Amino acid sequence: MVAALYPLPVWTALRDALPQGHALVLLARLDGWPAGCGMAQTLPDGSLELKRLYTRPEARGHGIAAAMVDRLAEHAHATGAPLLRLDTFTTLTAARRLYERLGFTACGPYAPLPAIAEGRLCFYQRAP
Repeated sequence: MVAALYPLPVWTALRDALPQGHALVLLARLDGWPAGCGMAQTLPDGSLELKRLYTRPEARGHGIAAAMVDRLAEHAHATGAPLLRLDTFTTLTAARRLYERLGFTACGPYAPLPAIAEGRLCFYQRAP
């Protein structure tokens, strides 16, 4: 799936530069095994963008994604970020339901989106 979203050299450069450019990088574990990840970066307006939130299929249903969003929201509050922002694909219905349940509101694009943006929805939430 990565190759469909980013050319391999771009993906490799992003991966190899971690955590550079990110305010927080999370790794969730379930029974000692990596179960999910999430990252955040500070945008020019001071808001915090949630990035690359993912839970492994076999770890879903344990509240891991919600816990990661909560931890990222805590970080936003601690650093004074006024908003949390994120985008997701229209096809990721479980993710959309989660964000709506957690109080995120759909909005228009909050930054220029790359060509791979087709089928994306943007959301925001006031930082707690």
